[in-house]
Amino acid sequence: MLGNESGIHEYISDIILLLDEGRVLMLIFISGGVRSGKSTLGENLTEKLADGRKVYLATSIAHDEEMIKRILLHKQQRSGKGYLTIEKSTNIGEVAFDIKNGDTLLLDCLGNLLANEMFNDKTKKEKENISRKLFSEICLLNEKAEHMIIISNDVFSDGCMYSDSVVEYIDSLAALHIKIAGISDKAIECTAGNYFLHKGRD
Repeated sequence: MLGNESGIHEYISDIILLLDEGRVLMLIFISGGVRSGKSTLGENLTEKLADGRKVYLATSIAHDEEMIKRILLHKQQRSGKGYLTIEKSTNIGEVAFDIKNGDTLLLDCLGNLLANEMFNDKTKKEKENISRKLFSEICLLNEKAEHMIIISNDVFSDGCMYSDSVVEYIDSLAALHIKIAGISDKAIECTAGNYFLHKGRD
């Protein structure tokens, strides 16, 4: 465990000490539930790691009042910190041309990105290929950036009765989590005010 409810800022230095100094590319995967501190952790790691530009890849769509407030809060948290914000709710591979060598890229978040891709007018065959497409796009962006931090939602512990489309979404997100954690240098879980490093201690 890396931290608890006494504050994420106290533990940022502990996480940084675990990072591989001098590594050209660093991929960090952070997952957690709503308001678990995962976005704050991602932003703090981005600011500690960045030697060049800090690029925030925002995937959320302001489709209701709660999401509008959440997006505004995140913008306020980043205000004055020198982020270049790119808003891209689908087809994130298209921003590869905007990413430069030396950038630290923060993607927030994978769960919203997958939902944006899946819950539209795509055919069933296209939906079956979405996870593969997103993973390929993430790998492309990771190759372009010096460091990449991916934030995603934990939606695997709430409820038991869902429609077929929601079950398909949960299964697809779980598959992406496994793939991304597999290629990540560090995998961190945020839960109940605690921060667990599951991969990358050594």
